[in-house]
Amino acid sequence: MSVLGEADFHFINDKFWRLSILDGYNATVTCDMYEYIRNKRIESYMFAPPKDKLWQFYMLQRVASARTEHTGITYDLTMKIVEDIIQLGYAEWRHFYMTYVIDYDINVGNIV
Repeated sequence: MSVLGEADFHFINDKFWRLSILDGYNATVTCDMYEYIRNKRIESYMFAPPKDKLWQFYMLQRVASARTEHTGITYDLTMKIVEDIIQLGYAEWRHFYMTYVIDYDINVGNIV
């Protein structure tokens, strides 16, 4: 699988979430975790990573958080979204997002 660019997530209005999801997705590719995540449901990326992959999940978190400052919950939410992208496929996930998701600006509390 290849990495994606910011233009691939242009439809996400909030810059924090656009970069978080992009970096999380690309981290799964660069950390060689794409296939592992594609075939498993992870209980929690931050608080309960699989014990057989602790080092890989530690590196995944570092790479995925390089441009954004995450709390534990924002990182976990980001990676759950990335998990959905990987398991559904980018095109199907994008269609779902553009059809059903309303962007919510977390900084000012307004629907965008």
